[in-house]
Amino acid sequence: MGKTKIKAPVITPVPQPTLARHLLNCGVEKLYLLNCLGQGYSIAALDNGIAPHEQWKDSTSHKVWRSFVANSPDATKDNNNHGTATASLLIGGGTNKPNQVTVGCAPKVENYYHCKVFSDNGNIVLDDVIKALDYLISLDPGIRPDFVNMSFGEHFPKPWADDILGINQRMQRLWDETKTVFFVAAGNHGATNNQVSWLSELPFTITCGAINYSNSLGYLSPISPLIDLVDYGIGIQAYDNDGSGYKVFDGTSQACPIAMSKAVAISSWLTKTKGIPKQSVKQNFLQICKVYGFIEDLGQPGPDSSFGLGKLRFQL
Repeated sequence: MGKTKIKAPVITPVPQPTLARHLLNCGVEKLYLLNCLGQGYSIAALDNGIAPHEQWKDSTSHKVWRSFVANSPDATKDNNNHGTATASLLIGGGTNKPNQVTVGCAPKVENYYHCKVFSDNGNIVLDDVIKALDYLISLDPGIRPDFVNMSFGEHFPKPWADDILGINQRMQRLWDETKTVFFVAAGNHGATNNQVSWLSELPFTITCGAINYSNSLGYLSPISPLIDLVDYGIGIQAYDNDGSGYKVFDGTSQACPIAMSKAVAISSWLTKTKGIPKQSVKQNFLQICKVYGFIEDLGQPGPDSSFGLGKLRFQL
């Protein structure tokens, strides 16, 4: 009898997503290959609303969208596209479909809480920020956010001092009880003005400035010793609020969620691959990243007031 020929199994490569430019050359493609995309972690964003978009189905199945603005109760209303863009830069990922682009690198977080705290004219409402933080505190500790994006924060005059104190106290409680890390945007005052968000002064926040694709400081990014990290913030592709397309944005408001989505994906890798407990990762995130070489130093050697420690990257 002749020998039966056994065909070698056909191995079909897993299609990889088309990454937006701001996710190239920083190791994000490796995180997708390793499937370390936020698993085991929960995150939140305090921002404007989050509009429906066809690519949300490619991200985490457990998304909570809530408005804390009394005169704008619809959490999907996002007049200035700020909230939708922020959310997409956090969890908008995983697609490998033609003509679709992956813009975030934490699409597999356990829970995503999107809290609308902007009025319809795009202004931040401090009292509503307090309501949103109270909501996050009310969650069971096991599902509270591990990271929170806050792409806002100006210096408010004294009449708002009580609200600012209330925000700080609630953020402190989340840090004390859950080790929640807050990523905050540095603001868009530019290099001639060293004014950054009041949130940057809190010890449990990570303040993000913006760079361009040449790794030079973005034209709108402030210079301050309170800058911790930078990331791309000029010409950023993110979800449009039209339901299917994309828009291009400039600002530290975009650099901040890009940096945070990398941080969440890296944290997922640290816990999944290295066995480092979540609490330890969060409490010592920047220090651990320095040990593993996950921060690319930019500008002058060492920390500086333009680039902070540098830009997050994933390399093995």
